[in-house]
Amino acid sequence: MDWMRIVGERKIKEAMDAGVFDDNPLKGQPLNYDEDMGLPPEQRVVKKILKNAGALPQWMQLEVDIKREREATVKQKERALKLLAKAPLESRERVKARLKSELKESMSLVNTMILQYNMVCPAGYARPFAPFGIQKEMEQLGVE
Repeated sequence: MDWMRIVGERKIKEAMDAGVFDDNPLKGQPLNYDEDMGLPPEQRVVKKILKNAGALPQWMQLEVDIKREREATVKQKERALKLLAKAPLESRERVKARLKSELKESMSLVNTMILQYNMVCPAGYARPFAPFGIQKEMEQLGVE
């Protein structure tokens, strides 16, 4: 690696002597050190492309999606409790069955996303997401 540094420094010195850097509009300004300087160059390029495209790595997108779906499921459960309380006795069982199906589907989706997140998230970056205890949630609704 030392030979690469020596050659690089020599090339820079030759360019400086030739005046290549004289017309640089950033001359005299401090260098902008990127937070990703520790990453290998190919990973920095990929990260920059993703950032410029407004894209997130899969595990980060899953994090966002899990939070959004979890909040939506909690709100769905709250609406379900209100619907059950207001449902007429003659249609209560039908309402319970529909709510049970919808909530199980939403909770299963969140749990699947959590499993996928745990598989793709790099070590050291994982955030703990507790999956829904579907059976326990159904019992709380009185919809075993």
